[in-house]
Amino acid sequence: MKIRSLKINCILNAVRSLLTVLFPIITTPYITRVLGIENIGRYSFSYTFVSYFILLAALGINNYAIRDGAALREDIKTLEKFISEVFSINIFSTIISYIIMFFILFTVGKFNEYKEIIIILSAQIIFTTIGVEWIYSIFEDYLYITIRSIAFHLLSIALLFLMVKTKDDTNMYAFVTVISSVGASIWNLIKARKYVKIKITLHLNIKQHIKPVLYIFVANAAVMIYVNADNTILGFLTSDYNVGLYSLATKIYHALKTMLSALVVVSIPRLSFYYGNSLIYDFNNTLSRIFNLMMTFVFPLITGVIILHKDIILFLSDESFLEATNSVVILSVATLFCMLSYIYGQCILMPMRYEKITMYATILSALMNIALNFVLIPTLKQDGAALTTVFAEGLVFAIYWIYIHKQIKIQNSASTISKTLSGCFLIFLICYVIMKFNLSNILEIILCTIISAIVYFCFEIVVKNQVVISMFSSIKNKLIGRRE
Repeated sequence: MKIRSLKINCILNAVRSLLTVLFPIITTPYITRVLGIENIGRYSFSYTFVSYFILLAALGINNYAIRDGAALREDIKTLEKFISEVFSINIFSTIISYIIMFFILFTVGKFNEYKEIIIILSAQIIFTTIGVEWIYSIFEDYLYITIRSIAFHLLSIALLFLMVKTKDDTNMYAFVTVISSVGASIWNLIKARKYVKIKITLHLNIKQHIKPVLYIFVANAAVMIYVNADNTILGFLTSDYNVGLYSLATKIYHALKTMLSALVVVSIPRLSFYYGNSLIYDFNNTLSRIFNLMMTFVFPLITGVIILHKDIILFLSDESFLEATNSVVILSVATLFCMLSYIYGQCILMPMRYEKITMYATILSALMNIALNFVLIPTLKQDGAALTTVFAEGLVFAIYWIYIHKQIKIQNSASTISKTLSGCFLIFLICYVIMKFNLSNILEIILCTIISAIVYFCFEIVVKNQVVISMFSSIKNKLIGRRE
C-alpha cells in the first residue's frame, strides 16, 4: 500500500479542521442573534443528551479499528475480516443505543419539552455508525475526507441561511445540522468499497474484540461525561439561559481543540503502524515531531484567546453573551491539559495497547468532574462548569504523565516549550498595544492575529525552533521546485 506523506496529511487535516472551526465562526453570529440565548441552550442540552447515545453506539470501535486496522492494512483479506466484524458489532451496539435512548426519552419527564429536537438529532446515531469514518483513517485518505467535509459544510451553511430565520426555528436548526452528517455518512459507506468489502456478519469474534473495545469505550464514556456532564448538570441545576452562555464558551473551546488536534490525529494510524510492526525508532522520532509541533501552536493560540476573549464573544454573538467571558478564559487553560493528555493518550498509550490506563484515568476524572459540578455550579453556574473541566483535564494528563514519562523520552521538548513561551510574551505585548487604540472588535482580532503571527514565527526562527524552521524550509523548497 502506498504510504502517504505525514506532512501532507497534517496539512489536509488542518484544512478540514480549519473548516470545522470556520463553520461556527460563519454561522454562530447568525444563530445566536436569530435563536437567542434560551433556544441555544435548549439545542445544546438536547445535543448533549443525544451525544451520550452516539458514544454508546460507537462503543470504542473508532479508536480500536484505527489502531488495529492500521497494523493490518498490508493484508487486505485479514483486514476485510476484521472490518466486517467490528462494523457488525457497531450495528448491534447502535440498536441497543436507540432502545435505551427512547426508553429514557419517553419515561423521564424532564425531556418532554425537548422530545422533538432530540428525535431529530438522534438520526446522527445510525449515520455515524454507517459512516465508517475510521476506514479512511486506517488508509490515511485525508484528501477524500477533506474534500467531502468542504462539500457538506457548504451545503449546511446554505441550508442554514435558507431555513433558519426566526426564534421558532430551533428544530429546523437541528435538522440542518443533521443533514451534513447524513449525507457524509452515506457517501462514506459507498466510497469505502474502493478499499475493502464490508459485510454484516454474525461471526463477530467477540473474544478478540470485546475486551479492548470495552476498555476504550469506558475511557471514551468517561471523557464524554467530564466534557458533557457540565451541560447536563448545568441544565438540571440552573436554566437554559446559563446553558446558552456556557455553550458559546464551549464552542470556542472546541474550536481550539479541533484546530490543535488536527496536528495530532493524522499521526495516530502511522504511530500504530510503527509500534505494531516494532519500528521503535520511527515511532519515537514521529512522536517527538508531533509533540513539538503541538507545543509550537498550543501556547500562542491559548494566549491569543485569553487576551481577545471579549472581542471573540462580541464577534460571535452580542453583548447579551458577555457573561460567558470568564468561562472562555477558564476553558482556554483547559485546552493545554486537554491536548497534552490527547498526545499521551492517543499517540502513546493507545498504540502501545495501554487502553486500560486511559480507562482508569478518565473514570477517575469523570467522577471528580461530576462531584465538583454539583459543588460549584449552584454558586458559580457556567464558570463553575468551566472550572471542573480544567480540573478533569489536568487530572487525566497527570495520571498519563506519571505512568508513561519514564518509558518515553520526547526529544527537544523542554527547549521547544521555552522558546514558544518566550514568543507568547511578544504576542501579549503586541495585543496589549493594539487594544489601547480602542478599535472595533473585528479589527482588533484581525490586527492582533496577523501581526502577532508574523512576529511570533519570526521570533521562533531567530531562537531556532526546529519545528518552525522545518515548516518554512519545506514551504520554501516547494515554491522553488514549482518555479523550476
